[in-house]
Amino acid sequence: MSVPNIIPSGNTHRIILSSPDQRTPDIDRIQDIAADATGALRAALQSVSELSEGVADDIATELTALERRLELRDTIRDGARAEITLCIDRLEAFLPDETVEAFRDALTRALTLSQRVADLIAAEQDLRRIRWGSR
Repeated sequence: MSVPNIIPSGNTHRIILSSPDQRTPDIDRIQDIAADATGALRAALQSVSELSEGVADDIATELTALERRLELRDTIRDGARAEITLCIDRLEAFLPDETVEAFRDALTRALTLSQRVADLIAAEQDLRRIRWGSR
């Protein structure tokens, strides 16, 4: 008996499973978000060379503090958020300047990601307290 090497497809059907794009919850991505905050701070500090000398000189203290945070990869603690916020606030004096706005936007992204991590950690701690406190 010979086995056919061509199988007719006229009597077959196909099943296609379509699932909507499902986004992974932020709590499951907390490490990625924290790493993104560090990456955003790195990107911001890499763009410092585009700032005019007067701006860079005026915020030199803040830049030094942010560079130290980046060296330590410390972008999600309260102190890091305070230093990023201070630098953003100091940049308001130089607006509207295209390079300053780009730098401020990059810092704002780092700050937003850092705040999201802090929010997730706080929510997780609150839920843990509620769960264990009600027993």
